[in-house]
Amino acid sequence: MARKSAFGQIKTPSWWKKKHKPSEHYYEVSYLTPIDELDKWPNSAQRQYKPKGARTKQEAQDWLLSEEKLVHSGEWTPVKEREARRERNSVLFSEYAIDFVKNKKIKESTRNKYFESLENHLLPFFGDMRIKSITFNIVKDWYDEQPKNVAIFNAYGLLSQILGNASKRHGENEPIIKENPCCLEDVSRPKKKHSTVIPSQEQLGELVSHVEERFKLAEHIIGFLGLRIGEVLALQRRDIDLKNNILHVRRSLIEVRDEETQKVKTIVGDTKSETSHRDLYIPDAAKPMFEKQLKKYTSKEADAFIFTTEGHTNFIKPSNFRDRVHNKARKQVEGLEEYWPHDGRHATCVYMRDSDNTSLNVVSKQLGHSNTQVTDNVYTDATVSEERAKATRKVSERMARVIEISEHEKTDSSKSLESMESVESTKPNSNDNEAASFSYAFLISMKMDARIQALKGMEEKQQEQALKSLPDGMREETIKALQA
Repeated sequence: MARKSAFGQIKTPSWWKKKHKPSEHYYEVSYLTPIDELDKWPNSAQRQYKPKGARTKQEAQDWLLSEEKLVHSGEWTPVKEREARRERNSVLFSEYAIDFVKNKKIKESTRNKYFESLENHLLPFFGDMRIKSITFNIVKDWYDEQPKNVAIFNAYGLLSQILGNASKRHGENEPIIKENPCCLEDVSRPKKKHSTVIPSQEQLGELVSHVEERFKLAEHIIGFLGLRIGEVLALQRRDIDLKNNILHVRRSLIEVRDEETQKVKTIVGDTKSETSHRDLYIPDAAKPMFEKQLKKYTSKEADAFIFTTEGHTNFIKPSNFRDRVHNKARKQVEGLEEYWPHDGRHATCVYMRDSDNTSLNVVSKQLGHSNTQVTDNVYTDATVSEERAKATRKVSERMARVIEISEHEKTDSSKSLESMESVESTKPNSNDNEAASFSYAFLISMKMDARIQALKGMEEKQQEQALKSLPDGMREETIKALQA
């Protein structure tokens, strides 16, 4: 029988009586949602129930009394709303972050990198903290203590994604935090330590000569066709169409996390993007090598891998290929000590653009880029050193001309003055010191992308001086591009 009071009711539900002894008590405690609150909370139920009920009448009465006080004080909110808020306020970063990475719609290889970033950089510091307690100052303290490398830059980016998601409303669920505390102003991607190496034909030939016979073709594909290393090592017999001289790129080796063991493993997965699915022409010069590879080192099955270790039919992992094959060979070639497999993609881009005058669109399709801007950035990155060398030679020519003029000043002052004025007209708009002149001459002849790359490689003061030395219009455009 339900016991009613002036506010709410207390009763033992029938389902409890059927399953429990009379001495075991449980009370369902509820009250009607205040009429005045229905407009404010239109989705609220007609009755408000005590979570998990009550085991004693006193507990039930105390709860009703506290609820009544909330109604009269004007501080009342639906019971489920308060429960949800308590739950949100108690969520640990470790629980939320792991769930976020597990359920985010990303490639498995990216998911694996996120988990590594969590385990190595975020969970040791933030793991036991409640999401609600993570503030700007806490994020800043963590970041200030970290080395400023790419791993920490990526970890900060992941942290920002996680806390940004926690600050958003998801369906009927309110945000856990009001705003994302990851709003540091001085976070920027560290300068790339590795400088792209573009091998000459002679260097590439020497490198291949140091490679085991069964992997020579792999190095040729990397150096001339521009495939990613994972794409090369995932190639199968069915991908080689020698009748039509076509190489089908359909798969790539990727690293994923095993859900049971939580260990990283390499599997055959999809390519990096849809545009990475592509058909490439096999150069006539390479056809005999493909024929030999299929005949001598590849099993007869259509899905047999082209590159395997001796005595095995499974693929060779990219890490093993680098360590056991590529790295051993590059160390024996002068100038290629820092030549990475991925540099082969850059080399393909440079040779196709410079030597073959291939259109940017065709090069983009060859490399499997999502758009031509990516290809253009790769080309700029690979050629910036060469561009700077050319610019430096031009600076040297201008300096030689000025020196020549200055040496003739005494014998022909009027001619010297006229020449110097001509040179002066090509100088920056303000300072005429050596640093400004060099920076202006160095940057003025470069394309915008190359100029930005050069500026990013300078120290802060040097960059500031270089920008000041540019003509007004060019300086404004360059600053905008630099800040983009």
